[in-house]
This record gives sequence, structure tokens and C-alpha cells, in this order.
Amino acid sequence: MKPIFAVQQPSFLGIDSDINLSTELIEKYAGEKELQTDKFTTIYLHRKMEDRAGFDIVAWLKGTVKNTPSQECLVILPDGTETEGILCLKDNPSYNRYYGLICIPEEQEETLKDLENHIK
Repeated sequence: MKPIFAVQQPSFLGIDSDINLSTELIEKYAGEKELQTDKFTTIYLHRKMEDRAGFDIVAWLKGTVKNTPSQECLVILPDGTETEGILCLKDNPSYNRYYGLICIPEEQEETLKDLENHIK
């Protein structure tokens, strides 16, 4: 099953708003999670996906994160809208973890290049 992520408000803002993960959202989407990488993975929204969401922080709710350069995923935006995305992953040996960016499908190639340029 492709992974499902929900946009999460940064806690350091101290804002009490509907962007926080609601109990309804968690009950609707949360489920089994499987990480098929041998390292911890950090995942953020990127480019236009981040623009749509207003934040780059996500909570992983359900599905399998594969050890592959890219895979389809679903992102739940703050207004509850479901949108298709692409999760791009790259191993970051400096921090002994994978780094992931979620983009809109049309930006997959640019996002993979961004990861390549960001992680040496």
C-alpha cells in the first residue's frame, strides 16, 4: 500500500488551529506502517506540494515506505483534500539516514535532482 502522509503544523509556532492532526483524520487514515529501509527516514514536503500545504512537515499515517528512489504516495492537505504525490528518497550517509521529499508528480525529476545536489 502506498504511504499516506498528513500535513502537520509546526509545534514551535504555538498556534491553535485546524492544521493540527485531528482525531477524525487520524481515525480515518491511520493504520499499519512499514519502513523498508534499514535506516531512519526524514520526510518533508517540497516545491509546489509545500506551497499547497503551507508547511513542509508531515506525519506518516499509513502504508509502506520502500527503499526506492521514488514511489507514489497520498498527502492529506490541511483542508482535508487528498492529493497524489511522489516520495523521493536518497541515502544521506553523513547522518546515517534516508532523506525524503514529497513533490507533485510533475516535479519528480527536479526533486530527484534537488536530492542529488543536496546530499553528496
